[in-house]
Amino acid sequence: MRAANDDWREHFAKILRLLKVSRSENDVPAREVKRLFTSTEFKGICLGYGSGSIDGSGIGSGLRDRLIATAREIVALGVDDPSLFAMLPLLEEDIAR
Repeated sequence: MRAANDDWREHFAKILRLLKVSRSENDVPAREVKRLFTSTEFKGICLGYGSGSIDGSGIGSGLRDRLIATAREIVALGVDDPSLFAMLPLLEEDIAR
């Protein structure tokens, strides 16, 4: 369990480092953030909001881009704690509600 937590924190710490140096939404660091933020979901896990399917699709590009924009705003405020990603459901209207 500890290794999974360490991997999770390092993954999002890398995203934060990239957001700190990114200067536009389409520069090299920003494109890497999009790649790192794109994830898949295992079929049958049923973590999301599938209507009529358990195929698992992960988050779409629209939600991904909104989450990145929120993270970018938080980083601009000086927050650099990877655990902020665990709080994103509290900050975005249509996640986990």
